[in-house]
Amino acid sequence: MEYEVVSFVPDHNHEIAEPYERQFLRSCREVTMDDVRVVVSLQMAQVPTSVVYEFMALQAGGPEFVGFMLKDLYNKLDEVKKNNMKRGDAKSAIDWLRMKGREEGHFFGRFTPDWEGRLANLFWRDSESLLDYNAFGDVVIIDNTYKTNIYSCPVILFVGSNNHRGTVLFASVIVADEKEATFSWVIEKFLQNMNNKHPITVLTDGDEVMRTVLKKLMPTTRHRLCAWHIGRNIRQNEEAWGDIVAKHGLEEDPWITALYEKHDRWAEAFFRGNFCPGMCSTQRCEGINDDYKSKNHKRKFDSHLKSIEEDAFNTFTDDIFVVIKGQIMLENRFSVRSCVQFGGSGDLMFYLSQYERPNRSWTVLYSSVDGKYSCSCLQFESDGVPCAHLFCVLKYRNVSVYPKSLIEDRWTKGGGRLKMVPTAAECVDEKSGRILRYTALMCEAKKACHNLSQSTEGFDAGIVQLSGLTETSMKYREAKRPSVPGA
Repeated sequence: MEYEVVSFVPDHNHEIAEPYERQFLRSCREVTMDDVRVVVSLQMAQVPTSVVYEFMALQAGGPEFVGFMLKDLYNKLDEVKKNNMKRGDAKSAIDWLRMKGREEGHFFGRFTPDWEGRLANLFWRDSESLLDYNAFGDVVIIDNTYKTNIYSCPVILFVGSNNHRGTVLFASVIVADEKEATFSWVIEKFLQNMNNKHPITVLTDGDEVMRTVLKKLMPTTRHRLCAWHIGRNIRQNEEAWGDIVAKHGLEEDPWITALYEKHDRWAEAFFRGNFCPGMCSTQRCEGINDDYKSKNHKRKFDSHLKSIEEDAFNTFTDDIFVVIKGQIMLENRFSVRSCVQFGGSGDLMFYLSQYERPNRSWTVLYSSVDGKYSCSCLQFESDGVPCAHLFCVLKYRNVSVYPKSLIEDRWTKGGGRLKMVPTAAECVDEKSGRILRYTALMCEAKKACHNLSQSTEGFDAGIVQLSGLTETSMKYREAKRPSVPGA
């Protein structure tokens, strides 16, 4: 459709605004950056915004000649503040990464900008997290805390469990989106900063994009779905699944069909024998707090296997000991029906059944060569905690010492956690190396001083030792440059 102008009438169909009314017209109101700079400079002198506006109105000859209203000024200042905050947060985050990199020799931080030069992805991991991953990185939980921050950016947490069954954080990532390229960058940086050590098992919330990336970059790692996200784990075989589906008429249900196609990633039967120490849910990421401590108090050993119980208490952390003792107390539900020896090898096969439920049976194999025990339930291989069937066999064989073959190092009080000391060789230049060495020494000195200050005896011993250390340290001090006469 085409239109043609046939006439023009210059007269307005309404009254023209008077000069003193122009300040109320939206098209005539504008707060420029020059105005903002004037206001900010006066605010730095503790002048309120409303007083600044009155000052500007006085200079202009009245509020109608300022060019904007007081409300417009407040809105513009708020807009500028938010923009500065966004740019400032990104710069502060990058500056923090660089500062931590100078302070900690093993700190790892990486970031990438987007096509407009803005901060897009941010990855960081400190030295403590690297120590924890080296000791407890066999099972990793990857969880996307979907857009829970003011910038609506997904947060990805890499989390695990320590030897107290407490939560430890391996790495944190803020990403701009959840595309495959972004997840690939995240997993690549995670493997890079962890010296390319792959976990045995990874738990996720079922994101298919993350699954594709993990399958490509961690082909040997077993991928398991979070039991909480699928509601309930099906622990029986395929026949039981078919019975449930048929009972509720869900044969054609697309969600049930899709869930079954993933059953090798969530059904417990497919994970028996794969080490996954008691972790089946990403909910561990909900609270990044390690409140578990080993309690080194005297304990009363009241089970029927007291010597084994006492050995377990002295070996494992308190939280794991409680789990092991629970299995010891369950031992009396089972009995050894028969024992078969394999030729002259000394290897033994034990056949067990449950009291009042003889149809349920298990087998335990004992190897005389290395003293290892293996049960058909595969609990020790899965969780690192011996099952009640193994304790039943130990009682049958009259074993009074906790077998070393049933000690999973990650659950012990030492926990396999090695101390990491930053070295000067890792520093780019001598100045950075000096700062790094000084920071590392100060951290250790603070710990020692805190411990020594708890008692008078500790203080006296500490003063003597520190005085000797001060004298010894003088030989490592940089020699002063000789002064040049006449300089």
